[in-house]
Amino acid sequence: VNTGTDTDKLNDTDTFDKIRRFIHEYYNLGMHASVRMYTEVEQSEKYSRFLPLYSLHAACGKFLHNETPEIIGWIDVKDIDTSIPVGEDCFIVKAVGNSMLPAIQDGDYCVFRHKNSGFHNADTMLFEIPDEDPDTGGRYTIKEYIRTKVYDEEMGRERIESIKLMPRNNDYDPYEYSADDCGEIQPVGTLVGQFRATLKWS
Repeated sequence: VNTGTDTDKLNDTDTFDKIRRFIHEYYNLGMHASVRMYTEVEQSEKYSRFLPLYSLHAACGKFLHNETPEIIGWIDVKDIDTSIPVGEDCFIVKAVGNSMLPAIQDGDYCVFRHKNSGFHNADTMLFEIPDEDPDTGGRYTIKEYIRTKVYDEEMGRERIESIKLMPRNNDYDPYEYSADDCGEIQPVGTLVGQFRATLKWS
């Protein structure tokens, strides 16, 4: 039996990646929990049990531009997963696109905590970016934050040389910014939880 051709195909990294993504997507079909969403909840339960669901655009507007966002609805995250953090700096958005597969699927609900600083390498974050993202169709994207530092002898300390916003999916290219261009990207929040669900109004 001639197995050489099949072995060559299976050793191809791209083939492995495609098989892995197919299996991940296939076995997650039908695993969507049914979660209730509310137009209004008790004030005392806002941000303690329930978190607001925003569009990506509204989340960026609220935390970066002091806009009053439209809240799509309120979701009881403690009913989904008691480990999900809550607080007035936490919010939910729906992921769009496949750039973060297999970690985040298109349509997953992602819980973010707004932070202005204190980011760590490999944090998954929501950013506002200068150019349109092909997945979201807007100037916002969910990516891994990767920074490169160098020692600056004049400053006597390390400084950021470049920042990459990295996709998980190898079919996508990273966004790369030099130290001079880092100000063009604005962090909105750090991923602190996620879930897959079919939302139903209550």
